[in-house]
Amino acid sequence: MSTFSRTISLLLAAGTGASLSAQDITCSGAELYSKPNQGVKYGRWEIRMQAAATPGSVSSFFTYFDSSYISGKPWREIDIEVLGNAPGGFQSNVILASGSNAYKAFHEMPQAVNAGFHTYLLDWTPDSVVWRVDGALIRKETRSAVVVKLQEKDQSYRMNLWSSTSPEWVGTLDLSKLPVYQVVNWMRYSTYTPGTGPKGSNFTESWVDDFNSFNANRWGKGDWTFDGNQAQFTAKNLVVKNGYLVLALTTPEAEGVTGTVPTDPQGSSYQPSGILGKGESSSAWNANATGRGIHIDGWVASNGPLEVRDVKGAQVASIRTSNSSFEVPLAHSGVYLVHSGDRTVTVVR
Repeated sequence: MSTFSRTISLLLAAGTGASLSAQDITCSGAELYSKPNQGVKYGRWEIRMQAAATPGSVSSFFTYFDSSYISGKPWREIDIEVLGNAPGGFQSNVILASGSNAYKAFHEMPQAVNAGFHTYLLDWTPDSVVWRVDGALIRKETRSAVVVKLQEKDQSYRMNLWSSTSPEWVGTLDLSKLPVYQVVNWMRYSTYTPGTGPKGSNFTESWVDDFNSFNANRWGKGDWTFDGNQAQFTAKNLVVKNGYLVLALTTPEAEGVTGTVPTDPQGSSYQPSGILGKGESSSAWNANATGRGIHIDGWVASNGPLEVRDVKGAQVASIRTSNSSFEVPLAHSGVYLVHSGDRTVTVVR
């Protein structure tokens, strides 16, 4: 979902949307949306995905008050957006008024987000919005001007892959670079249960979708477009394939998912992130790549032993120490899973 004014029809919830004129549509995209009457207030969304990126594209997950596009209605939206001309990170945003960019931020990541799978986490509570990637805290928004207004409306949750008509924002689309795919391994939603979740946490798991099939009771497929979007959404560009949900950005004459779809080195099944502790996390430690290995900070013995494994599951280190900050040396670069207690962090070195 963009910061541009939307002109979605009043029939959007029923799956029908307004189209731009034919000359404005140059490509075909996809949108996944939670079914009507499934709007929620607060929650935790975890999405394991490899974003799409080519200049001109936007690859996203977001929450959205479904009447935001109607004149006179409040706009309420929380975004994770990968911009096609800046795949080295992602944009977080909260939109409280049509066209507003007042609360956006761009976050550089250690690896291009269209080059591998990452676990994106979005927490929405009465007093904050939190963005995490692979267990690392990226942003926490607590300004009352933001969190109080967000409380006013329940929101649906959505993913889409589209092309903006604003080259200053995302670059200029080259149709010869299509198709590109946003590939989702799994998604997990937890309801907001302050202080009563597992281990006294603020969240309780409601469901996990492993995308082994398409759950038509939970999800709908968009068939609309909106101002500032040169893609027409089509169900043909949103499919479940080999245990993954795939959103495609294609030319109109080549709709569908026909190319090679990336696969997650962690496998195609859901793996818990373990961020379930009281407040934000019961395991406050973090792991970051260094020149010689992986630096661990904030670890305590009560978390249990700390293990480092490669993407094939082979253990390369097991640590028991009284130090809360230390480095695990590694001989080779690659993708590693660092696990202790109820938390697993993916580190790319």
